[in-house]
Amino acid sequence: MDLGKSQRVTRSEIDHILTNRRWSLFDVSVLPSFDTGSDHRLIRASISLNKKNFERDTHRPAPHKIPTFKSADLEPAIESNTWTLFEDLTEDYDHLVGAPLKCADASRHSQPTTIPTLNDRAFAFLEKRKAVKLDPNAKHLEKVITG
Repeated sequence: MDLGKSQRVTRSEIDHILTNRRWSLFDVSVLPSFDTGSDHRLIRASISLNKKNFERDTHRPAPHKIPTFKSADLEPAIESNTWTLFEDLTEDYDHLVGAPLKCADASRHSQPTTIPTLNDRAFAFLEKRKAVKLDPNAKHLEKVITG
């Protein structure tokens, strides 16, 4: 912080700039020490912040879902499949590759499309809060406590 003796104005000066984004700092320069009256050097820079780039850089992709299989369903699917050798090598290879995939599809355990972010207790609290907010006879204290 720089306290100007002549103007008695308090102003903040940034002496370190850390960034994890390229092309966000422009015209970076170091001020000489005699201008600041300190043994530290001050850094002056133009900062360019773009909402579109910020959203792009902070976006998190959807979590990768690892499939799970039911072994109780997988074993009957493997046993029911016809594991025969074909004379044509291409047909034999296609069957060798496709058969395990069909067995895996038959035993794949379905997963929810979205991961629930709230537990049952939170849902119950939100329902209670909604009921109090919609109740015209609710007292102010009840609304404040649940809200």
